[in-house]
Parts: sequence; C-alpha cells; structure tokens
Amino acid sequence: MAPAPTRIMRGHTDSVRAAAFFKDSRRVVTGAYDYTVRIWDVEKGELVGVPFEGHRSWVKSLSISQDETRIASGAEDNKVIIWDVESNQKVLQLKNHESLRGVWSLCFSPDGTKLATGGGVPDTTVIILDTKTGAVLQTFKGHHYHVRSLAFSPDGLKLVSVSGGTIRFWNSSNGDQIGQPCIGHTHHVTSLAISSGGSFIATASPDGTVRLWNTKTHKQIGQSLEHDARVNSVTISPNEEMVVSGSDGGIVWLWSIKNIREQYEAEERIIEDERLRLLFGS
Repeated sequence: MAPAPTRIMRGHTDSVRAAAFFKDSRRVVTGAYDYTVRIWDVEKGELVGVPFEGHRSWVKSLSISQDETRIASGAEDNKVIIWDVESNQKVLQLKNHESLRGVWSLCFSPDGTKLATGGGVPDTTVIILDTKTGAVLQTFKGHHYHVRSLAFSPDGLKLVSVSGGTIRFWNSSNGDQIGQPCIGHTHHVTSLAISSGGSFIATASPDGTVRLWNTKTHKQIGQSLEHDARVNSVTISPNEEMVVSGSDGGIVWLWSIKNIREQYEAEERIIEDERLRLLFGS
C-alpha cells in the first residue's frame, strides 16, 4: 500500500515550486508561481505571519541559511533575493544568470557564507556567490540542460546537482564527478534535498513520484512516494523522519519516511551479511 500524506496545507494561489524545512521540523517555507514565499506551521497546517512579497515573477527555488536568519529565493526573471526571516525584508537582490527560464535552483553552503545558484538553458552554469557582498566566487560549467536543483553535503565537500533526468554528485572544490548518477525517474527531476546526516537524498519529478536515494551506493531506498499530480519540489525534515513535497494545484504533501528507511537499512544489512558470508565462509 502506498504511503498517505500526513497533512495537506492550502494557501498559495498557484503551483508550489519550492520547499524547505526549518531545523525544528515544525516550520516549512514554500515558494510558488503566485510570486510569494510563505512559512507554515507543520503541526497546525497554518500560515505563519504574512507572505514574503517582492518577486515579480514565478518563485522557483528556495534555501534557508544554517543559522535560520535568512531565506534565499530564486525566480523566473533571473533574480535572487536573500530575505531576513524576522523582518520579512530584503537583505540582498542579485541578477547573475542569463537564463531564458530564470534561476532554477539555489542552496546555502553549510557555513552560510556562500550561495550556489543554477541557471537554465542557455545559461546552464552553477554560480557560487558570497552571501554578504553578492560577489561571484566561482562559475561551474558542464551541464547541458536546466540545473533544476542543488544541495551541498553537510560538510560542504560535495555538491549534488540535477540536470535533465539524472542526479549527479560532485567534488565541490574541483568539480570532479563522484560515482555513477542516480537513475530511475521516468521524467526529468525537478527538485532534490539532502538529509541532515548526508546519508540519503530525496528527489521529485513530474512522473508523480518522490524517491529516496542512498548517497553512497546511489541506489533507491524503498518504494516511491506516489502523488496524483506533477511533483515540483521536495524537502527533508532535519530529524530525517519526514518529507514535504509540493505539487501542481498549490498542494503541499507531508510524508513519514521513518519506516521506509528502517526497512531499507535492515535489508541492506542482510545483503551485506550474506556478501561477507560468501566471501569469508560461514
């Protein structure tokens, strides 16, 4: 039986494109094609405060700084805005990409000093920015399609990117690819999130699923989380027990993944034990 959402939250007036959890797992921020960014109370399923308003086009990407004082949002018009969470005011507004379809992805580095942003065709670069000055620190080239999602590993040494239908792992300091891509979605991947411990990622796709992947083996964890619409965004709670996904129709889905992960880990231990038994004998 496919898992069911724990709660559905309504308030956006157009498709939800991006989502990110706060560390307490009690609040989640979402961005939508209604040009707004909103913070939600997960327990109550209600909006916290007022929406962040300032974009003049679709909000396509979001990230929360580690100290939770800032939110970064990227939009269709290639603009990136860094917001102060407490005051709802703009801290910085930038425009570095030359994409026809805006800033597809962004994420803060673990220490909050850098922001990685990903463009779309024809600008398929990843740009690393200084979050205080807005200066461009690095530009990575190599993708051929929209860079739809980005995530730093918890130690900042790896960067995970989504372009087209594949999920790739990179050395963040020199750009070398690590291992083989994660493959399984039947449509392009729209969003990814990495767990707080760095052991797994979650990806979303218009194929109507969210999938979990092991960051060492790059294999899928458990069954796919099935939706009845295109899935545009996904985020993982800091306690690694929940996933929030955003789909067409302005719907936010909340999923419990604790049992899925525990079952996968148990199965992997059995496989490893059998491998060792065959290798060394009983």
